Amino acid sequence: SVIYGAGWSFVKLKVDGEDKFLGKGVSYCAICDAPFYKDKIVAVIGRGEIAVEEALYLTRFASKVYLFLLNRKMKLPPHLEKELENTKNLEIILGANVEKIEGKLFVEKLIYTKDKEKKELKVDGVFIFAGLKPNIEPVKELVETTKAGFIITDENMQTKTPLLFAVGDIRQKVLRQIVTACSDGAIAAQAAYKFLRQMKNL
Repeated sequence: SVIYGAGWSFVKLKVDGEDKFLGKGVSYCAICDAPFYKDKIVAVIGRGEIAVEEALYLTRFASKVYLFLLNRKMKLPPHLEKELENTKNLEIILGANVEKIEGKLFVEKLIYTKDKEKKELKVDGVFIFAGLKPNIEPVKELVETTKAGFIITDENMQTKTPLLFAVGDIRQKVLRQIVTACSDGAIAAQAAYKFLRQMKNL
């Protein structure tokens, strides 16, 4: 039996300075790093509801949040639309092409182009939410997935292939946290154990 739990990777912007300043002003997790930017200026670059939600979360800490939306047209749920309208320290920038993240030891500014004009924005941090990529390559021919690439399982974490279980963030699920990944692992281990005992006794 195999229990597969390879998780996912962040989709990178692939802009100059992204890798250089990782952990030095570039982050992929607002919940993890927002407290470090109390009363500071940050930029959020991303697409979809996740980018909006993370930007709104950062407004609780940062003095100013600039949200660079990569998708020009996006339909948001009414509650997010209302929250955006009522958040004073959040500014949305559409149609911009982010080119470079600059600084010395830490992030100091963002270089981007908008309406064919190159601009510079002083920031203390850059949060990137361009998407998630499930790490399913080794098992992709053995499992059924969602359109986003997350593995579909039953309640026992069983995939469409007998004795292949998927657990953690790589699975289709509502909440991706350590506690839910641990729960998946415990369920899969117990299911695999029962399955193997049944096979042995046939």
